[in-house]
Amino acid sequence: MLHHFLPRRPSRLNGIRSQGLTVIFLTAIPFLVLGGFLIHLGDQITSREIESELEGRLATTSALISQTLSGPMTVVKLMAHEEGAIRALDQPQSTQAVAAANRLMDDFKEISGVSVTAICTAEGRLLATNKRGLGFLGCDLSFRPYVRNALAGNDFQYLALGHNEKRRGCYAATPVRGPEGRILGVAMVKVEIDENLVGINKTEHVHLVSPDGVIFLSSDPARLYKDIRPVPAQRRRELQQSKQFGNERLEPLEIDWKSEIGEVSWGDHTFLYKEAPVGPPGWRLLIFRDKSPIFRLRCIMAAIALSIFLISSLGILAFVRTRETARLLSASNSELEKRVDARTAELTKSNQDLRAQIAEREKVEQALQDSNEVFSAIDAAARDAIIMIDDYGRVTYWSRACEPTFGYSREEMLGKDLHRVLAPDRFHDTFRKALNCFRETGQGEAFGKTIELIARRKDGAEFPIELSLSSVRVRERWHAVGIIRDITERKRAEEELRKSEQKHRLLAENSSDVIWTMDLDLNYTYISRAIERIQGWNGEDCESLTIEDILPPQSLQVAFKRMEAHLAHGEKTGDYSMSDRFEMELYCKDGSTIWTEITASFILGENGKPVGIQGVTRDITERLRSQKEKEELQEKLARSRKMEALGLLAGGVAHDLNNVLSGIVSYPDLLLMDLPEGDPLRGPIETIRESGQKATVIVQDLLTLARRGVTTHSVVNLNRIVDEYLLSPEHQKMLAYHPNILIHTRFEDRLPNIKGSPFHLKKMVMNLVSNAAEAQLGGGEIFIRTESRYLDRPLRGYEQIVANEYVVLRIEDRGEGIPEDQLHRIFEPFYTKKVMGRSGTGLGMSVVWGTVQDHSGYIDVRSSEGEGTIFELYFPMTREEIEAAQAPHSIESYAGSQEAILVVDDVEGQRELAKKILTKLNYQVDTVSSGNAAIEYLKRKSVDLVVLDMIMDPGLDGLDTHRRILEIRPGQKAIIASGFAETDRVKKSQQLGAGVYIKKPYTLEKIGQAIRDELDTGK
Repeated sequence: MLHHFLPRRPSRLNGIRSQGLTVIFLTAIPFLVLGGFLIHLGDQITSREIESELEGRLATTSALISQTLSGPMTVVKLMAHEEGAIRALDQPQSTQAVAAANRLMDDFKEISGVSVTAICTAEGRLLATNKRGLGFLGCDLSFRPYVRNALAGNDFQYLALGHNEKRRGCYAATPVRGPEGRILGVAMVKVEIDENLVGINKTEHVHLVSPDGVIFLSSDPARLYKDIRPVPAQRRRELQQSKQFGNERLEPLEIDWKSEIGEVSWGDHTFLYKEAPVGPPGWRLLIFRDKSPIFRLRCIMAAIALSIFLISSLGILAFVRTRETARLLSASNSELEKRVDARTAELTKSNQDLRAQIAEREKVEQALQDSNEVFSAIDAAARDAIIMIDDYGRVTYWSRACEPTFGYSREEMLGKDLHRVLAPDRFHDTFRKALNCFRETGQGEAFGKTIELIARRKDGAEFPIELSLSSVRVRERWHAVGIIRDITERKRAEEELRKSEQKHRLLAENSSDVIWTMDLDLNYTYISRAIERIQGWNGEDCESLTIEDILPPQSLQVAFKRMEAHLAHGEKTGDYSMSDRFEMELYCKDGSTIWTEITASFILGENGKPVGIQGVTRDITERLRSQKEKEELQEKLARSRKMEALGLLAGGVAHDLNNVLSGIVSYPDLLLMDLPEGDPLRGPIETIRESGQKATVIVQDLLTLARRGVTTHSVVNLNRIVDEYLLSPEHQKMLAYHPNILIHTRFEDRLPNIKGSPFHLKKMVMNLVSNAAEAQLGGGEIFIRTESRYLDRPLRGYEQIVANEYVVLRIEDRGEGIPEDQLHRIFEPFYTKKVMGRSGTGLGMSVVWGTVQDHSGYIDVRSSEGEGTIFELYFPMTREEIEAAQAPHSIESYAGSQEAILVVDDVEGQRELAKKILTKLNYQVDTVSSGNAAIEYLKRKSVDLVVLDMIMDPGLDGLDTHRRILEIRPGQKAIIASGFAETDRVKKSQQLGAGVYIKKPYTLEKIGQAIRDELDTGK
């Protein structure tokens, strides 16, 4: 295109053009080197600027965080040395100490500006806090890492805490040590930090990282609770469970950390970063800065190098170009100037951004100043004097409360030798020795304790103080922090109390009641001599006597509650001049207890506030022992224990007898199946079977006595029950013993039915009639009557009854009667006046009582000596009708089809009996002797049904075996068998899928029908 600009002498122009291009190419090489150097130089300059900026931001933000965390550290350390906190943790069972600790938590919350103050026991349970209304007291916080660290002896661990409103905070925790250095618990505080650290959220790419590598605070909310460095999956789950970061779900954040230190790839950007430790050990502050300004500067430097290259090329072409070339050069210069102006505008904008960052930094510094003001508020609110000295005894901190206590201002005391100014001269040598020891070790005899000393005010007056000391390491030197309280008023009150005691001692020593006084910590200060007559303690014993020696635990709790209630009333009304009278049980010296009447009131000081407690104790044991109500309660307890012991005996005997009777009841069925009709052996075998069934009835009688045998409630009629008994062999036998007894019956026509067990009801009638006959040994009459009645008022012996329609059975005799003082004992086991072995066992009336209870009924007994006895038994009425008797099932209806059955029983005879019965019923049967054996069997083979004995010893019982079987054979069919009555464990097994429950001893029809029904279920 140059021929348009140089129309003349084209051949020369081509030569010059070729030479110019050659020179341009040769010139390009040094300019490329120059461009690379400029780009590298720009990188270095920009990197230094970014690093300088990062260091400034890191220092400012680190100072902000450290200052924010220093407040909680100071507060929690002061709490850890408070006597009230130490006393509560050392005596966690003392209600008064815990109440004082709660008030202490309220005080620290009020003066410090933190949101939560609390102390935990050595087991990690919350003992006292200012948040008592939220139900936190007693919570187990041992799973919190900062609690575990503090209990291990580590100071100040900070962890995040999430809230529903997404507010964050931190905890400061430190161990609370007793006088011997033993860790008694943990003191901790929580402070809200979102408002205090608002500057972080306005600064780009600032992250506070926990020791596990999880982002705790960030200017970018999307990166909160992410792993900035890889965290193992197990550790991530532990952090989630401990809720260090609230309820947030921790997620990994993909970051490509390069080998070059200080540079990291994150997403689509590359950042320079700086990090520094901050706060507790392991926490790091991480600040990122985008490297995009370096890339922009590279482009600018490349543009400048290219511009210089173009200018040089145009200069070379100037030799071969005309004025048009000069014009083009001028245009290029103009374009370059525009670019320079644009770059100048960009630099101006960057300068403005830098000024904005400086303004933001000033806001952070203002936040730091606000934090200092919070600490100043704590200083202003503290009621006790707080002093810090260095290892040479010079004052480095003097709180505002020090001036009214000692008379010296802060300006007068800073840098002064504390002990020379405040301690009387006679103590200087002692303090100097203690200070030398503290300078070397940071410890001393007074540290970790609360001691009383004598101090000197500015005017020279000496006064008593209470001092709590702790040590802290500041700038590689030991410093001591002391909390001082003026106890002049307390000493004066104690002296007044001593004088008051002396005035009234003479009167107290001559009183028949015990007169006593104690301080507000419930330590006895005086006990009169009457305590030796009432409780057995002499004068020497009283010197070491404590309230725990006098009061049983339950009485101690009552005393604490009453004292706290009266203190609260006094604080609310301002009037503490009230007295209280109450009854309380006390210990005697020999370990026995007595009941006393106590009258107590507060001893008031000059300001009207309590300084102690005084009271009078009177022995009222004899008066209480004469009360009839207590005797009745003791008799009821004795009867209950007798019934419980008898129930255990009856249940065990019934189980063993059922196993013995199994052969007698079951084998006759097998033998009768093999004998043809008309065989002469059928009669004796049937007699054996009937005898076994009668023995089974006796076992059921024992279960009735234990109230464990009534499992059937069919619809029955009492008229029919009484008729069946009167026609029974048992009644005929009774009449043979008592031939002169006449029986009179009067039944209500169409008597309504009841629901119950015919066997147990018949047994009940038999026992009542037998007792009536025994009461008339010379002959007499027995009247049996039935009727329906509506009952809506209590009967004798019952506090309340259910108003309902009842069927009443009345049995009356005209015999010798029952004395009034014996009437309440007739239902006790073994309480009888019959001849044992001939006319009774002493269990008959207990069976009657148990039967009535099992049928939800009531008993009304009326008797007079020489006039006879009337028993009226009430049973709830039912409108249901009696079902028609079912015909017995044929053996074909419950026979098997070669199904596989497994019998599990710990008694060999029971296993063999069940196997023979089921084999006879056409089943394939295997047996095992324990639950473990059944499980091993079913691991190898499958069966159609399992017959499980519920009671097996030793090893697994039926329920546990059933559970294990379902684990390896889900859906396995099973039925439960037992010699006991149906229990809760039987019902639980049925809830797992077991079929019907059958009671031993086995009969052919009973076990066959149960197995057939279960096998057919679900078909």
